[in-house]
Amino acid sequence: MILMIDRENDTQTGWILDDIAKISIGKTKRMTRSLLEELIQKDYHDILIMDNMFNSAAAANPKDIIEDDLLDCMVLVCRKTDGEEFSILFDTVAYLCNNEGRTIRRIVV
Repeated sequence: MILMIDRENDTQTGWILDDIAKISIGKTKRMTRSLLEELIQKDYHDILIMDNMFNSAAAANPKDIIEDDLLDCMVLVCRKTDGEEFSILFDTVAYLCNNEGRTIRRIVV
């Protein structure tokens, strides 16, 4: 399977990760900015895509910032065909695709 994660910044349009055999999709979590910053500092997740948290243009959009500085994010745990596992913390949109690139599921935070 292929996982594509949208980026909402000025330097990238997205990430593409392939050779995924299994994926665990968590539920959307609402966390405080301080808790998210703590997770980031501890390198708790292997891949971090928190564009809405760090993007000032997104922060100016009221729908992206929840009251009391709470932010929505999601964790995916992926296992590659060689058995390697990695986790992704993100706050954008991801697409799970088959090996031909056809979307199986849209994952929205």
